[in-house]
Amino acid sequence: MTLSPGHFHAALVHKQMVPGVHPRVHVYAPLDGDLLAHLTRIAGFNSRPDTPTAWELDVRAGGDFLCRFLQEQPGNTVVIAGRNRPKIDLILAALSNGLHVLADKPWVIDAADLPKLEEALQQADLRDLVAWDMMTERHEVTTALQRELLRDPDVFGVPLAGTPDEPGLVLEASAWPTPLDRQEFAAVTGLPDFPPGLPNVSGDRLLYAGNGTAMVRLRGVHVRLTALWDYEAQPGCGDTHEAVARGTVSRVEVRPDGGQPELSVVAADPGRHAEVMAAVERRCNEWQGMFPGVAARDLGDRVRVEVPDHLRVGHEAHFAAMVGEFARHFRNPRQVPACEGVNLLTKYFLTTRAIEIARVKQVRP
Repeated sequence: MTLSPGHFHAALVHKQMVPGVHPRVHVYAPLDGDLLAHLTRIAGFNSRPDTPTAWELDVRAGGDFLCRFLQEQPGNTVVIAGRNRPKIDLILAALSNGLHVLADKPWVIDAADLPKLEEALQQADLRDLVAWDMMTERHEVTTALQRELLRDPDVFGVPLAGTPDEPGLVLEASAWPTPLDRQEFAAVTGLPDFPPGLPNVSGDRLLYAGNGTAMVRLRGVHVRLTALWDYEAQPGCGDTHEAVARGTVSRVEVRPDGGQPELSVVAADPGRHAEVMAAVERRCNEWQGMFPGVAARDLGDRVRVEVPDHLRVGHEAHFAAMVGEFARHFRNPRQVPACEGVNLLTKYFLTTRAIEIARVKQVRP
């Protein structure tokens, strides 16, 4: 089932057929432009010339869509990807009615909704349900390889504590904050003008509040997180991100290069470059079964982990991997690692707290 699709991620879940997932999809939603866009995307997947999907859509639209969804429940799993503010209530309603949930982020924006998130996870645990966050980036190959390198003391050592100005760990989503004028707003939304009462409109511009940064100290290690959203990506690039971790042996970093993320390892002491090179080469040899073709390349000042093209499947293909992971878990909910719920609560505690702090700074005289 799909509930109130208002974001294209609700459709990307269906870009590929997944073994074990029934082809009939029941869609409960208001009768609006979001629903039409969602159905158009699914129809495009079904009619494409290469590897078309075969989804069968059963659309149940109207003002009473939520009541019908809760009463009828023709499936055991629901996809929720749409408006952010009502999202946690929809998630909680689905779990309370015995449904597995695959929901797009963010689940909560305000700290006042954290108790609802805790209740949702409690309901999932009590009812043997899976409540899964759409974290597709964990399926990006350089992210997975970076995670493995950070666990290797011969490559990374142990994390450096760092300072607020030079954190031990830096996570960034790269883009540039830009206000939207009326023409840009129309191009993104298809609407001819800003709707009446839309907040953050100043003159002829919408001031989109989608950028921020937060500094956290985690077990003594300074961590900086930054998110930036621009009107459009740089030419030749989609969404990009940087993730840099500093250890006693090396700095392990993922940075965009030529429109795709690249993984590199830089020895903390240049005199240990050959030692780091040998350690990374050893790991690449060990990865051949899971990541065939990866190789260590000596660039002089750093070691580049070369990733072959067949492992670079792209952001949208990560959704199929994420749905497959979710499907494996809902067959055995008790096998979901306990850290998943803890990490989910921690993530949203940090993000909602950061929003609170930022809002106080904005209103401070």
